[in-house]
Amino acid sequence: MFTVSVPAASTALTTRDTVKAYLKITTDDDNDFFDGAINSITDQVCNYLGISEAGDGTRHMGLETLVETIRADRYNVGSNQYGGSRFGRRWGRHEGTVVLLPSRYPVVSIGSIVVDDDTLDPSDYEIDGAAGVLRRLSNDVPVDWYGRKIVVTYNAGWLLPNDDGRNLPFDLESTVIDLIKEAWFDRTRDDQIKSEQMLQRTYQYEVFPSDPDLTGGMPAAYASVLDRYRNIHFG
Repeated sequence: MFTVSVPAASTALTTRDTVKAYLKITTDDDNDFFDGAINSITDQVCNYLGISEAGDGTRHMGLETLVETIRADRYNVGSNQYGGSRFGRRWGRHEGTVVLLPSRYPVVSIGSIVVDDDTLDPSDYEIDGAAGVLRRLSNDVPVDWYGRKIVVTYNAGWLLPNDDGRNLPFDLESTVIDLIKEAWFDRTRDDQIKSEQMLQRTYQYEVFPSDPDLTGGMPAAYASVLDRYRNIHFG
């Protein structure tokens, strides 16, 4: 279970001005369409990437502060290399030790880690932010996490195109723009063809045969980029 402590300043994976510049559109007649398309495609991409849903129902990639509670039955993983939860990554095993896998990543920083009401010193853990792997340390040596309840407060996500200092990968934003471009040109196609294409796209987004634990297919041209950022849920 995790909750949002400080929400992201923005959630859209691109901006209206960027999309319009890409399409060489200079009028404001279709601003409502672009705003709606940006929100819709952002939601579809976040769903495809498997971004974990917070307790308030939000699911996006913006940088925010999260508070995640992990209980003992969530990180007792036995001998498996990776464990996990259907609705979040939670825990796993790496190089023989139990590690924590916060539900959102990249992890930018750790605010605090409280184990059974005992706040750990920062020297007692280390984070691989890009992978979102949190290791417990003892005398600078990785050891298993232990304790009945672990509460991690952390910052995770990217600064998005509407934020100062954006660091969202540009290839990810470009893919979002390409999907919006498709939606834009779909508006002028024959209604019957457009309806058929919409049905095909709906099917693609709902079925992903190679992994039954993840929903949301994607055309291959876009999947090749987006798959690098998928939040895999280990079952």
